[in-house]
Amino acid sequence: MVRKNQIKIKKPVIKIGRDSILMDQQWLEHTKQHLDEIHSQMPIKNVLDKKDHIIVEFLNEKTATMFRLKYGHLTK
Repeated sequence: MVRKNQIKIKKPVIKIGRDSILMDQQWLEHTKQHLDEIHSQMPIKNVLDKKDHIIVEFLNEKTATMFRLKYGHLTK
């Protein structure tokens, strides 16, 4: 369950049987670089790497909402 101060970023995965395979090998590295750049403007508390998503936890709900408004189209 995602809390109000968290956002989910869907990974580009394909499911084969029970396995989820990342379709773009550089995607994770590019996403981490982008989050590092964002961290200076919108402080990030924690990043969790799940099976099909990355969950980014911000310090407060306001920051998460600002991220959704500015970058929400990139998280789907």
